[in-house]
Amino acid sequence: AAPVKRRRGEGDYVSFAMKTGDIEGEVSVGLKAVSIRLGGREVLQDASWVVRTGDRMALVGANGCGKTTQLKVLTGELTPDGGDAVKSEPDTRIAVLTQSFVDELDTERTLEEELLAAVPKQSQVLKELADVQEKIEEVGTDSEEGMELIQLLTDLQVKAEELRAYDLDGRMNSILGKVGFLQEDLQQQVGLFSGGWKVRIGLSKIFMTAPDVLLLDEPTNHLDLESVEWLEGFLKKQTLPIVLVSHDREFMDRVCNVTVETVEGMTYTYTGGYSAYIKQRDEKLETWRKKYAVQEKQLKEMQDFIKVNRGKQMMAMSRNKKIAELEKWRASDKWLDPPPKYIRKIKFNFPEPPKTRRGTMRVNTVAELANVSHGYGDGADSMLLKEASFRVGTAEKIGIVGRNGVGKSTLLRLLLGTEKPSKEGGYIMPADPEKSRFFTQHQADLLPPDMTAYEVVKDANEILMDDSELMEILKKFRFKGDRLKVNCVDLSGGEKARLAIVRMMLAPSQLLIFDEPTNHLDVPMKETLEYSLREFDGSVVVVSHDRWFLSQTCETIVEIKDGQVVRYDGDYRHYMDRNPELKRKVEKHYTRDSRGIGSVPYSKEERKKRERGGLRKNYRKRQAEEKKEMIAAVYGRGRRR
Repeated sequence: AAPVKRRRGEGDYVSFAMKTGDIEGEVSVGLKAVSIRLGGREVLQDASWVVRTGDRMALVGANGCGKTTQLKVLTGELTPDGGDAVKSEPDTRIAVLTQSFVDELDTERTLEEELLAAVPKQSQVLKELADVQEKIEEVGTDSEEGMELIQLLTDLQVKAEELRAYDLDGRMNSILGKVGFLQEDLQQQVGLFSGGWKVRIGLSKIFMTAPDVLLLDEPTNHLDLESVEWLEGFLKKQTLPIVLVSHDREFMDRVCNVTVETVEGMTYTYTGGYSAYIKQRDEKLETWRKKYAVQEKQLKEMQDFIKVNRGKQMMAMSRNKKIAELEKWRASDKWLDPPPKYIRKIKFNFPEPPKTRRGTMRVNTVAELANVSHGYGDGADSMLLKEASFRVGTAEKIGIVGRNGVGKSTLLRLLLGTEKPSKEGGYIMPADPEKSRFFTQHQADLLPPDMTAYEVVKDANEILMDDSELMEILKKFRFKGDRLKVNCVDLSGGEKARLAIVRMMLAPSQLLIFDEPTNHLDVPMKETLEYSLREFDGSVVVVSHDRWFLSQTCETIVEIKDGQVVRYDGDYRHYMDRNPELKRKVEKHYTRDSRGIGSVPYSKEERKKRERGGLRKNYRKRQAEEKKEMIAAVYGRGRRR
C-alpha cells in the first residue's frame, strides 16, 4: 500500500506500507484513512494508525470521539464509509475484551466450562469424538455400524487436528498458570469469583482462542488497585500487538509504549505512554499554532493583494500570478490545516463551606467513628469492620483504598449516617447531612429519572445562580442542544456523572464524599474535578481505584485491610512506599518479570500535616518544576530568557 500523508503538523505524517515479512512472525494491523458517519454525525474523517508486534497502544480522546468505533472497524463489526482496516495477513485473529464482558460471563458454569465455551468448535469436536469412541466400545468394530463409526472417528480426528483441538488441555493449563489460577479453580463456579478474578477469566477466554492481536476496551473499570496492578504486569509481558481504550492515565503510563489520539475525527500518533504523549502533543501544538499563525498572516496579505487589485487592468498579470501562487501553495505539502481544537479545560470551584452554628467556618472534626464493628451476616467472619476507627478532619483530603468487597462503600455510608453498625458499641459522629454531598458510583439511583439536566441543576441551585449562569455551566459540562431536553433515565453513564458533579457544585458543603467518581469520566472531566477538589476549602473523602486521580487530589491515603482502617499521610505513591507487603506482592507475585513499581518517598517535611491550601500549592510547584524540566529538555539547560 502506498504511504498515506496528511497535512497536519510537521512530523506527523504516517506511512502505512505494511512491511509484512520484514521481521519473521511480526503481526501488523491498523486503520488506513478511515472515515465513518453514525447517526448523521461524522465520527471519523481520517483515522490512520498501525500497531505491530511488541506495541502496546493506547487509544485516547474525549468521550464520543470514536475510540470504540475504531475498534469495531478493526474487527469488522462496522464497515467504514471510506478507508479500511489493514492486516499483515488476511487470517489475522483479533480478540476483544469489551466493557461489558463481565455481563457476558455465565455465572452458573464452572471455570473450565466457561473457558471451553470460548472455543466452541474445538470443544464440540472433542465431545463428538468422545461420544463416537463410547459407541464403538458398545457395538465393537466387526459390524457394519462399527465400521461406519470407525470412519466417522477418523473424520473427526482429522477435523480435530485441523482445529488444533488436541491442544486445548495444554493451552488451558498454560493460561491458568500465567493468569494465577490454580488447577482446583477449574471446578469453581464463575459467579463465586470477585471482579478482579473475572477480568482474569475474560483474558483467559481470549487467550484460549490463540489471538494474534488483543483489543481491550476500558479494562480497568471496576477493578480494585491490586487487580489493576496485576493487569499491568500481565500486559507488559505480552508480545502480541495490544490496543487499549482507557481513561486511566496511570495505567496507560505504565503499560503503553505508543499513544494514538483522536480529535475532530483525525488521529495523531505519539511514542510512549500518557505523560510522554501529553508532552509531545503540547510541544507539537505550540509549533503548529505558531506556523499556522504565520501562514494565516501570509494568506491574508495575498488575499488583500488580490482583492485590492481586482479590476485593475495594469495589475492583471501580477494578480493572476498571485492567484496561481496561492492555488499552488494550497495544493502543496507546505500548506497546513488548522490545528485541532480541544475541549477547553473547565475551571469551576465548589462553593465555600458553610459556617457552623458558632459562626466559625469549620470545626476540627467533620465526621468520625471509633471502635465500630459492622458486617452483613452472622459470625465474626462476616464482619467487614472490626473495632475500626476513622476520622475526617477539617479541610482534609483523604483517599480510601482496598480490595473490592472490604467495606469501602460501607465506610462511606457509616460516615454519612445512612447505615447503622450491625454490632453495638463504638462511637459514631456522622457528617451533618445538610452540609455534606455524596457522589455515588450508581448515579441512576440518585438522579430523578423523569427530570432533564436543566431541571436537575435548577432544583439543586442553593447558591442562587440565575438561569443564564446555569445554562452556561451546563454548556461547559457538555450539555447543549437536544441533550438538555433528555430525561436523566436516558443519559449515558458519562453524562450522569457530569450532571451529578454539577449538582454538587451548586450547594455549599462542608464535606464532599465520592465513591468511584472517575469510572465514567473522560480525561478532561477528570482534570476538571481534580482542579475543583484541590481548590476546595472543605473536607474531601474519595474512594477510587484511579491512582492518578488520587495522587492529584488526596494528601492522605486510608487503606481498609483485615477489618481495620489504616492511615498513611502522603499520596498514593507514598502509600505504596510505606506498604512493602503489597508492593512486594504486586512486584514479585503478580508482575514477576516486569519492572517494579516506582515510588517517590516524601521528605520528612512533606509528611507533616499540611496547612490549608498546601496541597494545591505543592501541585502548582510540581507543575512549575515539570515545566522547567520540559523547557530544559527541549532547549537545553543553558537557555536564558
